[in-house]
Amino acid sequence: MNTKEELLNILGQNFDKLPLKYDGDLKQLLEESFEKLKTKIKTSKIERVIDITADILGYIEKYKNKDTDAEDYFNNIMNKIVPDLEFVSEMYDKISSNIYYRARISEKDLADRSDIFHLPYDANKSLERSYRYSMKNQHFLYLGATIYTCYQECGEPNVDNFYVAAFDIPQNYRILRLAILPYEIKSFIEKDNFKLSDDNYKKLLLSYINILPLIMACSVKKKNNQAVEEYIVPQAVMNWVVNGKKWNGIEYFSNVVLTYSRKNYKLYRNLVLISKNDSIGERFCKKLSKEIKFTKPLRINGLNLFKEYTDNEEIKPILEQENITVPSDYVHFDSDINRDFSKELGCVSKTENESIHYSSSGFYLFEYILSKKEKNLL
Repeated sequence: MNTKEELLNILGQNFDKLPLKYDGDLKQLLEESFEKLKTKIKTSKIERVIDITADILGYIEKYKNKDTDAEDYFNNIMNKIVPDLEFVSEMYDKISSNIYYRARISEKDLADRSDIFHLPYDANKSLERSYRYSMKNQHFLYLGATIYTCYQECGEPNVDNFYVAAFDIPQNYRILRLAILPYEIKSFIEKDNFKLSDDNYKKLLLSYINILPLIMACSVKKKNNQAVEEYIVPQAVMNWVVNGKKWNGIEYFSNVVLTYSRKNYKLYRNLVLISKNDSIGERFCKKLSKEIKFTKPLRINGLNLFKEYTDNEEIKPILEQENITVPSDYVHFDSDINRDFSKELGCVSKTENESIHYSSSGFYLFEYILSKKEKNLL
């Protein structure tokens, strides 16, 4: 029988930094990483985790060999850990922000909500691409947890062509949470303002440890970016989610960063929502269009994303051009943004040797401005 202290100790140990980076074979990388994980938990006799690591490696082998039963094999893996996935996701929903962002790069003005929604169903097929969380002939709405996340995903574009919209995700959406670090789950359950019964406390720890191999397998980065081996497991997860029809989407770690730091892991989350092309003649998902409110795409002239804005005299002209009243004290302004969320965002790198606090950066000012813009349905 595992005690809470034993389980917390496991999560407090050093695991491989995510995303896992490799030059060679994905299966070999995961074998080595899983072995380190198993060494950490060996004394706690959590045998189920060992079985899950073996199952994931078995699926990769079947996928590469093009075995006809590979999909069924993976679905069985997911079905084994469904209770763990559901419990961790439901618990984490309690502290997650509902606000996400979507960005587009355009030299042309983007003025309508349709300009920044998911790829239209009637779009040229050449615009469709394969992503870590994607399926052939299936459209998705991809979002970032912060504007910085979107900026990185867009390849650090020229801010003059950088359009962003804020999306308010319905609270009743079921999101599969695969973007949680061991350190984060440990910190989460130790929060004074989040009370758990002893049974749920232990259940959350065990459930998270059980799904950790899947999180690791979905957080892999190929150093040369020439192959898409790291897509194998995430795309299998997406296939399972879409066909199962029980989840609205998946929250996952962005793969454009070197390491998810303890101080800034919340900056690197993405959310993918499933669209359903079930209405003939419709350009966008009818369900998402009727349920998600979001702002029009916005570009802000004169905004330096990597500047720390703490002087109201600098902030005033930027807000005034967006018809927003300057707060009396910008550093402690009261906005629609989740303050607990922002306090834990940490810093972002301005240069190789210089970083800035996210909560006073141009990125956060952009988020504040969007929080004051009207959100409507498509």
